[in-house]
Amino acid sequence: MMQHPIRTRMRVVRQMLNEWDFIGVGKFYTGDDEYDCLLGPLLARFASGANVDDVVGFLREEIEGHFGLELTDTEIATFAVRTVAWWQDEESRSTA
Repeated sequence: MMQHPIRTRMRVVRQMLNEWDFIGVGKFYTGDDEYDCLLGPLLARFASGANVDDVVGFLREEIEGHFGLELTDTEIATFAVRTVAWWQDEESRSTA
């Protein structure tokens, strides 16, 4: 049975967040849902055509407000560039 595209995209974004692991729990935490609170909002932003700056702004607010951390814009932008590029590639392949 084929997985629904949104589930596949959720899985990929979850994996990207876990690889980034901006709070550094990956080596101590055995689950893969630590950053799931960001999945829906990120996917919604991607689907709405968010650019890198939009994603950086959202992540900065979440990381500071929800997680209580301060990261540089460069650290956040590196992740944002990667995920936005991935989303745009996914979109171009799904409409081709």
